[in-house]
Amino acid sequence: MANPEASEQARAILTALRGVVLGQDDATWECVVALLARGHVLLEGAPGTAKTLIVRTLARALGVRSVRIQFTPDPMPSDVTGVSGLTGSQEFRFRPGRVFQELGPADEVN
Repeated sequence: MANPEASEQARAILTALRGVVLGQDDATWECVVALLARGHVLLEGAPGTAKTLIVRTLARALGVRSVRIQFTPDPMPSDVTGVSGLTGSQEFRFRPGRVFQELGPADEVN
């Protein structure tokens, strides 16, 4: 049986996405479907086709945090996954990396 409240929320998210991202109806629909299915999305396309904008708008519509991960040759694995370090009070403390967020667009994964 369908949940009317979830259906309304999905429609509201789709409307928010399509109000900002123009001309990418298939991509916005597939992002909402993946969100409902608790899945992942791979957005491929030429530069300037609103891939990052879709993720930022989706995060804003959901009220969650999104931090882009740029996969250039210089980031260290700890930049992505996080690192444990010794603090001034002689305790190890974990500093989470960029992967610890609700939505994480990974750019230029080669």
